[in-house]
Amino acid sequence: MPENRGRTVDERLDEKGSVKFVNVVLVRDCLVESAEAGRNVIVGNCTVCYGALSRYLGALATTLERWDDAARHFEDALAMNARMDARPWLAHTQKQYAAMLLARHQSGDRDKAADLLDAALAIARELGMRALEERITAAIAQIKPDLH
Repeated sequence: MPENRGRTVDERLDEKGSVKFVNVVLVRDCLVESAEAGRNVIVGNCTVCYGALSRYLGALATTLERWDDAARHFEDALAMNARMDARPWLAHTQKQYAAMLLARHQSGDRDKAADLLDAALAIARELGMRALEERITAAIAQIKPDLH
């Protein structure tokens, strides 16, 4: 257990208001153990929405190689971003979910990853998301020759 677990945010700040530490284990504890599906990431007073919280949980679970958790979080994120018509975040979720599937490498994962990448590419092109389009195109080029 991390020594800082259970401490309040105020207890983690020094007298100048600076964060004393940045701890991946603390972030994992906060997100994985207490987060729920069906939430969004909003910064400020609803100034910016970064889409479904589940996408970030899926990325974290992928990093921890908790494949079942990652898949569940990405599925939740796909559904929520689609419901909100948050197409940029949907494309990012599709790309990240595909990357997780390729890393997990179970039966059927490559085909599902290819489908997700194709869908993400269509959104990225339609919305003019050039940087994402380039990353998706590179990922597709790596896996398409291996399919079928």
